[in-house]
Amino acid sequence: LQQLDKQSSTIVLLQHQPYRAPFYIPGEIYAFGEAKRLRIDHLLRQHSSLNYFGVFAGHFHMWSDGTAFDNMPKFRQFETDACKVAQAIALVTANIKTGEIIKIEKLYGDEPTYEIK
Repeated sequence: LQQLDKQSSTIVLLQHQPYRAPFYIPGEIYAFGEAKRLRIDHLLRQHSSLNYFGVFAGHFHMWSDGTAFDNMPKFRQFETDACKVAQAIALVTANIKTGEIIKIEKLYGDEPTYEIK
């Protein structure tokens, strides 16, 4: 992050598990535990000059668009539905010059196709 401090483009994190789990799902088991999540929050805030969009994740079987950290209300946590039957897709449109994310579309792909041998 320190090497990116002078950069003006938007930082987007892509990962499997979200930082914050819904209140009814134990984060320690299925996402990041609270202590680890707060360490990441602290690390990101040490580089507050960076322009963060947030994180795209997809571990849980649901769509979600919220925040990952209480101290960073503009740091979005967008989750794509993790489906095994119909593929879920988050189609992101961004401004290539500024890095600003303009639109996020929630889409489902076709039913799985199987190659016939």
